[in-house]
Amino acid sequence: MDLYRKQDADEQIEDAVFSVTKLPILGENSQLQRRFLSQVKDGDSAEVEEMLTKHVHDVSFTIDCLDPCGRSVVELATIRGNQEMVETLLRHGADLGDSLLYAVDLEKEDIVTTLLSYPRTEGSEFSTDKGTPKESLFSSHVTPLLLAAHRNNYSILKLLLYHQCPLPIIGDVSGSTDHRAMLDYYRAVTSPSYILLTSQDPFETAFKLKEELNNIVSCLETGKREFQELSARLEEFTAELINFARCPKEVMTVLNAGDNMEDIAGLRMRQLQKAIEVGHKKFVAHNKCQELLNLQFYRRHHGVLYSTTWKKMLAFWICKVLTPVLALVYMVIPKAYLGEAIASPVVKFNMRSWSWLLFLTITILLNGDLESTEAYVLIGTYYCWVLGMVWEKVKEIWTASVDAWNKWDMLLLLCHVTAMGCFTGGIVAIQKDVNLLFNPGEWNPFFIGSYFLAIAVILSFARYMSMLMFSETIGPLLLSMYKMVVDIFRFIIVFLIIIVGFATALQRLYSSPRPDSDCLKEFYQARREQHQANNTNVNFTAEDFCYYGDFAHLHKSIFYLCWTLYGKFEFTDLDVTAPNAVQFPVVSIWLSRILFITYITTSIIIMLNILIAMMSDSFSSVSSDAEVEWRFARSREMLKYIPKGRTLPPPFNLIPSPKSGWYFLKWLVLICRGQKLQEKDEIELRQAHGKYKVTVKRLKARYLLAYRLHRDQAEG
Repeated sequence: MDLYRKQDADEQIEDAVFSVTKLPILGENSQLQRRFLSQVKDGDSAEVEEMLTKHVHDVSFTIDCLDPCGRSVVELATIRGNQEMVETLLRHGADLGDSLLYAVDLEKEDIVTTLLSYPRTEGSEFSTDKGTPKESLFSSHVTPLLLAAHRNNYSILKLLLYHQCPLPIIGDVSGSTDHRAMLDYYRAVTSPSYILLTSQDPFETAFKLKEELNNIVSCLETGKREFQELSARLEEFTAELINFARCPKEVMTVLNAGDNMEDIAGLRMRQLQKAIEVGHKKFVAHNKCQELLNLQFYRRHHGVLYSTTWKKMLAFWICKVLTPVLALVYMVIPKAYLGEAIASPVVKFNMRSWSWLLFLTITILLNGDLESTEAYVLIGTYYCWVLGMVWEKVKEIWTASVDAWNKWDMLLLLCHVTAMGCFTGGIVAIQKDVNLLFNPGEWNPFFIGSYFLAIAVILSFARYMSMLMFSETIGPLLLSMYKMVVDIFRFIIVFLIIIVGFATALQRLYSSPRPDSDCLKEFYQARREQHQANNTNVNFTAEDFCYYGDFAHLHKSIFYLCWTLYGKFEFTDLDVTAPNAVQFPVVSIWLSRILFITYITTSIIIMLNILIAMMSDSFSSVSSDAEVEWRFARSREMLKYIPKGRTLPPPFNLIPSPKSGWYFLKWLVLICRGQKLQEKDEIELRQAHGKYKVTVKRLKARYLLAYRLHRDQAEG
């Protein structure tokens, strides 16, 4: 009985949902309605007009009938593109249904105009609720504006926005479990036509959307590819938009995003910095952005930019060798022509490169010797360099430089500062008590400092290696190497699980010998004698009498299995052959060999080949788009040197210069006359922002002209 009640309830629900009492379906209509639907499909407007006028008071006839597929007459006329028929039906009060959605989906602009001009009843203003209580081709969250944005139809989008058609609210889809609704929303808002129509600054809008998509991709476990494709479309859109800039001035205006280009910081390139932060690789790697970056990087040294490779290398090495002289000259005459030439980004890069190279040499020479004067001089030089690096990082953070909060740079400085603190504590302790030098404990500050210094040295060499990103040949190789390192870490996670499992299994087998082994008999005899003599002063274990082999210890087993990856193993190592070795059951001996062979097969033949395949895939992914990847990575490094300031490398940046005094006096003047200077800065900033708005409008207009030309050519 319960089963029958459940079936009756389900039938009642179906009757309520698919009720056709208000909207008759073709099968239940009169012959007149069949003829009416046939005339609408055939597009005979005159006959339809005559039928509607003649049977307007006929109770058995309704204009809102449906065909066998559940489509209304207005929807049928819309699908066939018959504008005259749509106008005729609307004049007689036909239900719109999903006709506007069909018109937008089929990109029939004339019918969309007709449907929008039709007066709508209150409460039905383009809501997501469909006009008819029937099954719809479109989901409940789909609106005409959403669909037009999916089609990237600029004309229809403009019409819908003019009539204030809504888009699903971001609060309705963000954080929602409806993956399709969220994807449809972002597919609409990332449409180039929608961005151009709704945003005054399409670049900033594209960067914000890219950041949102990055956050969504990082949170999703499935369905990432669709959002990644939307991110790629945004990158292509911004790259196409910047391509319409006709001169370097327009490109500079866009990259500075309305900042005053003549201020004290100068050339921050805020837009480019934002693009790098969110990962707009195609925009950053665009030829026009790269040309401007090169011009700014070789500022005051354009001759070097357009010289041959050998001349560039010679100029760079001369600059590196003369770094101490250039630093002293800049400290004395920073505002002179020579000082401005030294402040060029390319010279700053070469001086930084020299500083890092010398710093790495110092870390190599540090050997822990504290008995000679040269050792203390070397430690003091190391301290100066570390303090200079810390001061440089503080200035980077203060000026909001690109990549200022780089986690690897922070870890590098933390290790160096910790090592410096440990060395200082050790030296102070030795000065108080010289005996500490000859009786060091396990937690000696010099030991701890050496540990941190060892880690810092590795990070320092890796940091110096990133400066080679400027090389067109070495840069792509470094990118491939970075991706391969990530693959190795992923491989290690899986491999550790395998190696610990096999090591534990071998340790169990080698910890279970035969009880009748000769050495174990001696051990048991010694234990009985100790018990009989009631002697508890001497403690010994079975390992004092017996040799179990290296595999009986888990850590030794793990290390041995790790070395097998490099081919350092012998099957005879599985045998325990010492004079006092224990004996094992035959099954244990054969099982250990089977496990070892299984491990060799799994680790070397399968896992290592998987690792090689992963690394090959990473290399192929970088090689397939090597130029874009390399340009993006190089731009991140170049942008660290282009803004004014931070000219001197460590340790020269610790020396107070006349320029510092000049800025201090200027700061005092700013406090005393702050109001006038602030008003002047605001005026210049408004002018720069106005110039940026005009430039963006020009780019939008050129983009739309090209879009319309391409669309007209596609339509024939």
